[in-house]
Amino acid sequence: MKVTETRNAKGKPMKTLDQQINSLKPGQSIKISGNEYGTCHVERSGNGDTLRFIRTIGNTTTVFKSCKF
Repeated sequence: MKVTETRNAKGKPMKTLDQQINSLKPGQSIKISGNEYGTCHVERSGNGDTLRFIRTIGNTTTVFKSCKF
């Protein structure tokens, strides 16, 4: 199976969301979606064992999913 590389408008290679999450180092986080009302982030725990999916709306932050990595 051949994997095709996705490129942005400037021709630079892009990573899929799965690739971005898999490349997180312990303690790092990335924004995965957002709008004017709130954002969703995914973060890898300090020891690297857990992924947490976090929703922030206004001043409220909620971990809505946590899983072993």
